[in-house]
Amino acid sequence: MVKSVGKSEGFRILLISDLHIKADKNLTYDTDQKREIGDLAKTVSDQFENFFSTLDKIFKDVPKQDLPEAVIVLGDLVNRGGLDKDGDRTEFDVARKFLFKLANRLNIREDKILIVPGNHDVDWSSDDLDLPARFQNYFDAVESFSSPTIVNKFITPKKVELSNIKEECYNVEIFLLVSPTYSGIADSEDEQIVTRILKPLEDFEESLKNKIRQKLKAGRGSLDIAAIGRHQRNFIQSNSSQKDNVIRIAVMHHHLLPDTQLKVANFEAVLDSGKVLNDLIDNDFDLVLTGHKHNRKFINISLEDRNRSLDVFSSPSLFLSTQTCAAGFSLIEINKPSSSYYGHIHCFQTLDGQKIDFKPLERKGRVLPALKQACAEIPIEIQKKQILPLMNSIKNSLEWNGGNHFNQLFNKVWKQIQNDFSKLGNRTLVFRSPYLNMRWKEIIELADRNPPGDQTLKFVSEEDIIYWISARDKKTEAAGYIEPLKKFKGKKERILIFNFFQEKEINELKRINDVIHNMIDDGFKIYVLEKHTLPPLTEIERDFAIIGGFAVGHFDGVSKTGGRSLEQSFSPEAIIKAQRNWKTLCKFSRWNSELDESFSDWLLDIFDININESN
Repeated sequence: MVKSVGKSEGFRILLISDLHIKADKNLTYDTDQKREIGDLAKTVSDQFENFFSTLDKIFKDVPKQDLPEAVIVLGDLVNRGGLDKDGDRTEFDVARKFLFKLANRLNIREDKILIVPGNHDVDWSSDDLDLPARFQNYFDAVESFSSPTIVNKFITPKKVELSNIKEECYNVEIFLLVSPTYSGIADSEDEQIVTRILKPLEDFEESLKNKIRQKLKAGRGSLDIAAIGRHQRNFIQSNSSQKDNVIRIAVMHHHLLPDTQLKVANFEAVLDSGKVLNDLIDNDFDLVLTGHKHNRKFINISLEDRNRSLDVFSSPSLFLSTQTCAAGFSLIEINKPSSSYYGHIHCFQTLDGQKIDFKPLERKGRVLPALKQACAEIPIEIQKKQILPLMNSIKNSLEWNGGNHFNQLFNKVWKQIQNDFSKLGNRTLVFRSPYLNMRWKEIIELADRNPPGDQTLKFVSEEDIIYWISARDKKTEAAGYIEPLKKFKGKKERILIFNFFQEKEINELKRINDVIHNMIDDGFKIYVLEKHTLPPLTEIERDFAIIGGFAVGHFDGVSKTGGRSLEQSFSPEAIIKAQRNWKTLCKFSRWNSELDESFSDWLLDIFDININESN
């Protein structure tokens, strides 16, 4: 079942690519093209309606303000540059109708449909057509939408701003670029190209070489080469931005990075891709969106020496599948500056709307406004004595340089530090050895100083008898943990959760009985629960402690006998949730220490298990 994407704190952009719309009502494609999904549709109308039906499913019950604010189309809107016709209807007529319906479906203006041309949107019918003429069908078709233009025979990119969409969200600048600038250009050296390509393939079977030769010669007379060009790169450079609250996205049809797809074609990369990538990084772009190869691919380019990075995402075809990539579309979610990521890319299959991938988008090399604001709210004296030394230590630690094993160790420690700081911001402290027991003792002493009504300790644990048995050894961490509990003067209660008692050995049951007696001697009221009698309460925690009504503790660690860390949350929400969980679990108690019969008598009465018999 397809899940709705639900509400969003940020705002969304729908991303589609390589539609290859044809005028013919029936979906038929040449044998050298990627085939349409067999189960998806038989006609163009079916194809569109299936997509709209999928959108209805993922946006079910989504508030109007959380629907996509814009749509980006990454080129190859049609299949033959507008030349494919069915009577008087051209493929661009069909495409326009689809885009108008999409805008209406999402309740957005037509100029919020942002389109760049692909090589299939170019008129290849004549080698003599100049640049404006080859794009004329495309520009006539998309005049109602937002797209690049040609001014004085120069391709001029289009800059679209999405600002003040939601309060506190990033603003977005989207640059629409044209990449098929040389698509359809006459090629007088086509025979030389065929010969040159086949020469390294001499060890191929002759039948395969003939197929390659036929395929190459079928497209003789024209080149399909992509380039962004100096004019468009100048446009990028003249629109630089240093604003921290702006996300910059470059949109083009052709891929800037090599693709894993093996294909014999007249070109395989953008000629000036290196210069384009350099300009995008230098001018603080965050994300590049491309299509063309019908493959879903995400790459982060990180330049450590310049402290910059750029995310590059290639989209699959909306309607055509390859052997390795199902037809699909994506949702880009733009977050608030307070988020760890500036956005996320959610990927879906067109066929059934299943979510198949998820990419977080993280900024690098730019200070987030939230960080500036947070520091501004901290007193100067604290900044000097605490924040500045901390930031300097972090900076210096990142400059460490050692061997591979050393770096792996450092990365693990660094992740731990990051995690602890994150929890600290959420009112959670993390205690670890060798100071774990010392901090634990301080927490228990704080609870002991509470008013009489609030002097309570409540614990829930599941199958941790071995840990309590280890406390008999005074040198263990468990002994240090239990000692403050013995001295606590207030009310103490503990819920013990076990698996099937009938399946336990007599010796194990005896150990459980001994631990329960020790707990009772230490002043605890004990509740015993059996796990299988509990309902499937997935949200009910089964290993926590409520300390004096002001903190909730959780142990974390793989060892039951030691080496654990302790998280103490002081969040009111966490305390309320823990108290609610406690009351729920108490309702399922099978035995408690205030009953007339002992635990051993209860085992005998309920399960006919006598632990007092000698072995």
